[in-house]
Amino acid sequence: MIIIIDSIDRVGKTTLANKLAEKLGARIYKHAIKNGDYSEMKDDSETCAMFALINLATVYNDQITIFDRFHLSNTIYGMIKRNYDLVSSARNFNAIDSALSELGDDVILIKVNPTDLERSSREHGSDLTPYYNLFNELYQKSNIKNKVEIDYNGIDNLVEALALGIEIK
Repeated sequence: MIIIIDSIDRVGKTTLANKLAEKLGARIYKHAIKNGDYSEMKDDSETCAMFALINLATVYNDQITIFDRFHLSNTIYGMIKRNYDLVSSARNFNAIDSALSELGDDVILIKVNPTDLERSSREHGSDLTPYYNLFNELYQKSNIKNKVEIDYNGIDNLVEALALGIEIK
C-alpha cells in the first residue's frame, strides 16, 4: 500500500507521516535535498525518480510506504519555484497520477489543508496562497480513487481510522 501525504508547507504533513508510520509500522520516503539547492532539480529526472519509487513500493506491496510529498508537490513547487515547463509538468503529473490510479485501492492520497493559511505563510516566510490554490486544482484533477482531505486537527482521527481500515483488509 502507498499513502501519499501532500500539501503546502507548514500544515502537518510530516507530523501525519510520522504518526502513521508509528501506528502502522510503515516506512516513510520524504523528498529532501541534502544541500537544500532545489534549483538543481529537473522535472523529468524527478518524474523518473517517482516512477522508481512507485515500482519499489509495489514490489514490497505487503508493506506500507508513506510518501511525505510526492507528485503534487513536485508539479506545483516545480512550476512556481523551479520554472518547470508547464506542458511537460502537466504531462509528467498525469503520467505519475495515472500510474498511481492504476493501483486502485492500494493508494491513498491525503491532502492536508492549512488550519490558518496566513499563519502557515508567515511561518514559511512567503505567501503560500498560490501554492494552495494549485494544490486544490491538482487534487481535484487527480484520478487516484481514495482521496482524503484533512487539516491538522484531524490528524489523530485519520491515523486511527486508517489503522482500523488497514487491519481489516
